[in-house]
Amino acid sequence: MSWEVTTGDATHDWQVRKTIYTDPTRNSLIERVTLQVLSEKTLGDFRLYPLFKPHLDNVGSGNTASAAVSSDGRTMLVASRNSRYAALASSLPWMMQTGTTMVSNGFVGRSDAWTDLLGGASPDRKMDWTYSSATGGDVAQMCWFDPGFSRIGRFPQNSWVSGWQYWQGTQMDEQAMPFLLAWRLGPAVYNQLWPAIRLTADYILHTGPRTYQDRWEENSGYSPSTPVRHREC
Repeated sequence: MSWEVTTGDATHDWQVRKTIYTDPTRNSLIERVTLQVLSEKTLGDFRLYPLFKPHLDNVGSGNTASAAVSSDGRTMLVASRNSRYAALASSLPWMMQTGTTMVSNGFVGRSDAWTDLLGGASPDRKMDWTYSSATGGDVAQMCWFDPGFSRIGRFPQNSWVSGWQYWQGTQMDEQAMPFLLAWRLGPAVYNQLWPAIRLTADYILHTGPRTYQDRWEENSGYSPSTPVRHREC
C-alpha cells in the first residue's frame, strides 16, 4: 500500500510531492520525495531541512537522539527510548559546511534545529547548530539536504578510485574543470566524451552559478571562480 501527498506554496515557487509506503519485509517507512521548483528559480535558491520528532513508544518525553555513521559511511539520525529505536537515512547526502556534516539533535524549544531556524526576534532561517546528541527528553532531529547533489552529470567533491563519492560536497568550479580539459585536448578526446560532457554541462547550467562549496571547501554562495566557469560552459 502507498499514498501520495502534495504540498506547496506557489507564492514562493515550490511544490513537494511525497510517495509514502512501507517495506513488507522490514520495519521501515519509506518516503520518495520530489521537490519541484516553479517559476524561474533553481534548486540552489532553496534550503531543504527534514525535521524528525521521534516519539517512540508513543511518548514525547524520555527520548534520546544522536547521529551515527553506518558501515557504508552514511550519517544517520538515530533515536531510542527503552527498547524502541528509529533511524533516519537518505539516499541524498547532507550538506557539508567547513567540513561539518549538517545534522543536529536537540531538545524541542531549546536547542532543536527548528528553534535554530526560526527562533529569536530576527531568525535567519539558516541551520547553524550541529549538536551531536540530546539525551532523555522531548527531542527533535534535523538535517540539511544538499539539493544540488545528483549523480547525473555531477562530479563529487572527491571520490574513491571506483568513482563512489567520499565527501559529498559540491563545488561548481570542479564540475567544469574535467570537460574544459577535454576541450583543450581537442576533438579526438571530446568527441568521444560528448555524451558525458553534455550531462555535466546541463548540470552546471541547471544548478549554477551558485556553488555549495567554494574552491577552498569552506563557504557556499558565489565565488570569483564559479561564475567564470559557468560562463565558459
